[in-house]
Amino acid sequence: MNKQLLELLNGESLTEANAQTLFQSMLGGELSDIEISAALTALKMRRETGVEISSLVNLLRERAVKIAKPVGIFADCAGTGGDGLGTFNVSTASALTAAACGLPMLKHGNRASSSPSGSADIIEKMGFDLALDPTKLSALYSATDFAFLFAPAFHPLVGRVMPVRKALATATIFNLAGPLANPAAPPIQLMGVCDKSLLQPMAEVLQRIGCQRGLVVYGAGLDEVAIHSVTDAILVTTDEMTPLSLSVKDFGIPQHDLSTIQLAGDDPITVFEDVIAGRASDAKLQMVAINTAAILWLAGKADSLKTGTEMAYQALKDGLVERKLTAIITKVKQLA
Repeated sequence: MNKQLLELLNGESLTEANAQTLFQSMLGGELSDIEISAALTALKMRRETGVEISSLVNLLRERAVKIAKPVGIFADCAGTGGDGLGTFNVSTASALTAAACGLPMLKHGNRASSSPSGSADIIEKMGFDLALDPTKLSALYSATDFAFLFAPAFHPLVGRVMPVRKALATATIFNLAGPLANPAAPPIQLMGVCDKSLLQPMAEVLQRIGCQRGLVVYGAGLDEVAIHSVTDAILVTTDEMTPLSLSVKDFGIPQHDLSTIQLAGDDPITVFEDVIAGRASDAKLQMVAINTAAILWLAGKADSLKTGTEMAYQALKDGLVERKLTAIITKVKQLA
């Protein structure tokens, strides 16, 4: 039996070297489906550590299809998913809004696994070609300060474990590592988790993968900054981790009920289009604004969360975000 797998089955935490070896074996086709299933289950049952998750993130980035790393500050925002609360796609709307506010965004994402519509599903419906190669995506980014990296296209080796993941039908360490596996290694990262116990290990992951400034958030059930309650967070820099408790007052907006941002049978594409066009409810627009504010503040584009919220909300209401999306899709069509 694989040495590292035996350690997991004995309830031991893996060292960085042993975690790297295990995941290399897993993605390299050296483990059987039964062994992969046993390893993923053992990790989940014991709870994955920051060392183990970051080892997988670093390996995924190392083995990913390469894309030219942009010059200067750029950001990504993502969540683990799995909160089961059926909200509209906040992270994609926030990424576009941040770009409209002047912060370059290189968003990494995938299709839906547990939400009504994943980032890739949404942006494809908006007219984005998920098949653009790295050269064309770099050209798109240079022209618009935005590009979307479709995770399966950049991480083909992950296909090796997909049958096992589908058979297990539960979240695994790949759901934790995947959102941070952006091959361009963004220096700024907003990361949402669906379980409060993941805050500390995911903050450790951000630090271990070289993030310059990151924020891990748990929004009272949501893997987003919350509009309905207090958000527990950890601010991460290269050498510090600072716990934070963020209320809507910090963003300068009123609190809204969770139901105001849930789809409740609404078409996710229509809701997303209404949000981007600035014609959705104030609750939905402010939900995007506060999450965008966190990204702008991390990147130094806003001097406070309140200022960032005002910038983002106004960009939505003034049509800047809708025009940004139109410019992106126009360029995509030129490149396709």
